[in-house]
Amino acid sequence: MTKVIEINPKLALAYANRGRIYGMNLGNYKKAIADFTKAIEIDPNNASVYGLRGVSYDRLRDYKKASKDARKACDLGDCRLLNVMKEDNLLRN
Repeated sequence: MTKVIEINPKLALAYANRGRIYGMNLGNYKKAIADFTKAIEIDPNNASVYGLRGVSYDRLRDYKKASKDARKACDLGDCRLLNVMKEDNLLRN
């Protein structure tokens, strides 16, 4: 993914996919958040990237930021993370 980003640094999907690798495969949630944030800067209407970043914040126990991203993802049409957080009583203002 890094090579794809070097070739086309405005491709949000490349940042999102690299963020998934950092977070889900390597457990490096800080790097994942950085890539998801960059993807959001490029494509601010991508609900799934907000959800993925929210999951990363959740893994770092930053429930306030996770809640914010879960709500934004839901506003954009993907309420999966928000529903899970509601079930687990993890929502923060």
